[in-house]
Amino acid sequence: MTDGIQDDSGRWLYRELVRLGLPAAKLFDDAGLDAAHRRGEVRPPWSARVSISAAAARLLDDPCLGFDLAGTIEIAEQGVFTAALVHAPSMREMLETALAHLHLWEPHARLNVESNASSTRLYYTHDIDDPLGAAVETQISLVAMSSILVHRVPALRSSLTLGFACAPPKHARCASTLERLEVSSRFHQLRWYAEIPTAFVDEKLPGAHPVVSKLLHERIEQEHARQRHQSSFLERLRTVLREGFDRRWSAGDVAAALDLSTRTLQHRLKAHGTSLTQQQTLVRIELARRLLVSGAHTIEEVASRVGFDSLAAFSRFFRRHTGLAPSSFRSANSRK
Repeated sequence: MTDGIQDDSGRWLYRELVRLGLPAAKLFDDAGLDAAHRRGEVRPPWSARVSISAAAARLLDDPCLGFDLAGTIEIAEQGVFTAALVHAPSMREMLETALAHLHLWEPHARLNVESNASSTRLYYTHDIDDPLGAAVETQISLVAMSSILVHRVPALRSSLTLGFACAPPKHARCASTLERLEVSSRFHQLRWYAEIPTAFVDEKLPGAHPVVSKLLHERIEQEHARQRHQSSFLERLRTVLREGFDRRWSAGDVAAALDLSTRTLQHRLKAHGTSLTQQQTLVRIELARRLLVSGAHTIEEVASRVGFDSLAAFSRFFRRHTGLAPSSFRSANSRK
């Protein structure tokens, strides 16, 4: 297992796909992930996990799949970020930790707090192009966070309310997650949120050890530094890839644009737990989605901009990684 913020998410997700009877290996391959990600040795990129979750939801025709997946998460198996929440000495510090460091756990997630004298709401949003992927990931996030809250403050179980911007789950396996959580749930809400009585915010939490809390926060700061270093290299690489797709750049061309040899580029990518193929896939999907949503280019032009010589090849690639044809994705995400 790697030493990270959410170390075992690849192995957990692969295990759950198998449990659901889905082609787990193919879904991982389509997202550009390999055996090391499936075994939990390398943490999968967040965008790849979202892609897999959304593809699984489409295969099952289950827009509430996140409830099922969230129900299998064990707090004791989670990484440093969850441990820091569990060991917070007060509810306020738990919320402050979540606000400050959530992006390490969920890079595309945002958490906002609105409070008055009687209640405090934590609003979740995900900056994800795929609405289904955003819904599934928010279901997972909201239920997981709520599980931590009631684990830490059992008295919250009778006063915690969850708001879901989706319909109630139809499948029993998804509905059972909420039944086990035993909290109030509201569906068809305009936003996703967890609401607690404000009186709990300044409550001291039992069992918190200040030394453990300090060590966990130091580990999180180390992760901040690691991700800043990683982001610098990967962002430079992704910028080069965006510029090079329509020029049909080879691996050597990409390495030269970064002032590296091809071998050094490969070693750097391996050290970051990724590969050139995986990064090309992630950037292609990101760029294709953005161009399709903008409406400024035909689908044929989008195919060429992301490095495909034929519309058919692009369509197969896009459908394999998103579950939708390019035209369907554009229609579903068109800007009114």
